[in-house]
Amino acid sequence: MKRILLCLLSLILIGSCGCGQTTYSELKIVCFSLGKADAFLIISNVGAVLIDTGYNGDAATIAACMDDNGVDAVDTLILSHFDKDHVGGAAALINAGRVKRVVHSDRQKDSDEYRAFAVAQESIEVIVPDEPMTFSLGNARFAVYPPEEGEYNSDDSNNASVVTFLQYGKCSFLFTGDAKKDRIKELQTIFKSKIDFLKVPYHGNYIKNLDDWLAKIKPDRAVITSSESEPYDSRTVEALEAVGTTVYYTVNGAITVTCDGKNMTFSQ
Repeated sequence: MKRILLCLLSLILIGSCGCGQTTYSELKIVCFSLGKADAFLIISNVGAVLIDTGYNGDAATIAACMDDNGVDAVDTLILSHFDKDHVGGAAALINAGRVKRVVHSDRQKDSDEYRAFAVAQESIEVIVPDEPMTFSLGNARFAVYPPEEGEYNSDDSNNASVVTFLQYGKCSFLFTGDAKKDRIKELQTIFKSKIDFLKVPYHGNYIKNLDDWLAKIKPDRAVITSSESEPYDSRTVEALEAVGTTVYYTVNGAITVTCDGKNMTFSQ
């Protein structure tokens, strides 16, 4: 039953885009360049969402970008999981009043970064979904998919990554955290049709069943978060290019994506 609900939710989100005469203002997505770490700031005309927060020292970079774009606080912070390269900046941002609420995975982590976050989150609204949840930010529609298993035999933290789907007009965006083989297997049953933008899972490390999934979703554009000292795997890029995907790399600098509900523009 849970898999049926997941599939229905994704079909509704994908199938209902672009209807009527809705006017779409510019949506901006900043893909930060933070080494092998994730942080994505999504800015609409009515608010902002942040997905992951990089390392412990990256909060200042994220806050500066928020300031540059007139964002006092993000409406929602989505933490895909609690590895230090995803949760590191969360406590500082929350303590500075830059986050209104947080949505995150149910897996805890024994680390200084997680403990700092756990204390900070007590001051704001917290949602730990056990079923897919949706919310809107103006015309931007988000769906958050929690892990389907209570525990994974292999790399439970990464495989338990919360995955975020964003539909903006006719454009679709998928942020996969550090999903690995077991989580990719779940995503294959949820997302079976074309995705416009893919945040490549697990920093571009090669995942054996990724090739088959890419053949289904055929992303137009993809972003890999990696560093020179911890590079992506060339086999991952080959798999992306084999389905016609244009790949961008945060190791070359921050990437800004703008979307008008029909088209996406990338700059770096």
